[in-house]
Amino acid sequence: MRSAATVDTAALPLAEWAGISVLLMAAMVGWVMMQGGGALTWDAFNHHIYLGRQALEGSRLLWDYFAAGEMSCQYPQGYAPLVAMLDAGWSGTAVFAVLTLLAALSVPACWLITWSLLPSRSNSAMGLRLAGTVLANSSVLWWKLLEQTSNDAIGMMLAIWAVALVMLCVDAARWQGRAKGRFALCALAGGLAGLAFVVKMTQFIGVLAAFCILLFLEGRWSERVKYILCFGLAALLISVAVGWSWAMDSWRACGSPIYPFMLDYFSAHVPGTGAP
Repeated sequence: MRSAATVDTAALPLAEWAGISVLLMAAMVGWVMMQGGGALTWDAFNHHIYLGRQALEGSRLLWDYFAAGEMSCQYPQGYAPLVAMLDAGWSGTAVFAVLTLLAALSVPACWLITWSLLPSRSNSAMGLRLAGTVLANSSVLWWKLLEQTSNDAIGMMLAIWAVALVMLCVDAARWQGRAKGRFALCALAGGLAGLAFVVKMTQFIGVLAAFCILLFLEGRWSERVKYILCFGLAALLISVAVGWSWAMDSWRACGSPIYPFMLDYFSAHVPGTGAP
C-alpha cells in the first residue's frame, strides 16, 4: 500500500493544470486578437502558402521547381492549417487565433514538465510550477512567432509535448501495476516526436532531448531499453507514415529526402537545375 506522501506526488492535480493552461492560452489568443490578426510577410507568400497548398493538393516538386526556390522542398504539413482556413474564407483574425491556439497547446505541456520535477501539492510547489510555466512561455521570440504563419511554433509545440510525456514516464512509482500505460505514454511521446520532426526538421533538437530523458528512466537497464525502443519505433513509424511520399518526391526532384539538409551526404541540388 502506498504512503500518503507517495499518493500526494503521484496524483495529477487536474484543476491546477487546467486552470493555469486555460489562463495562459487565453492570454495568448486574446493578445493576437487584440492585434487584429497577424502578419503575412513576403516569406509567407513565398513558401508558407505555396507549401500549404501542396500539403492539401499533393506534391508539385517534380514539375514546379521555382515557385519558392529551394524552400519548395520543405515538408509542407505544418503549413496546411493556414491554407485550409484561407480556402474556407476565414477572416485574418480568426485564422491567427486558431494558429495561436495550436501553438499555445505547448502551455499544458510545459506545466506537465514542471509537475514532473515538482509534484508536491504544497503552496510553494504550486507557485514554482506556475512561475516555471509562465517563464517557459515568456520569450519575446515566442510571442513574435504567434503573429506569424510559421510552422516553427506548431513543430515546437509537438516537440515539447514529446518531452513532457517522456518526463511523466521517468518516475517508476507513478506506474506501479500500470506498465502498459507507461509503454503507451512512451509510444505516444515517440509519435509526437516523429510528427514534430516532419513538421519542422530543426525540431530534431527537441526529439533528441526527449530521447535522452529516456536514459534516466527509473528501473533496470533491460526495461529502459524496451522503453527506448518503444519511443524510437513510434517516432520512426509516424515520421515515415506522414512524410514518406514527400521524401520520395524530394529525393527525385532534389537528390535528397530531407533537402536542404545534409547536402554533402546526398549530393543534392537546387530543384530543376542539377546545381548544388
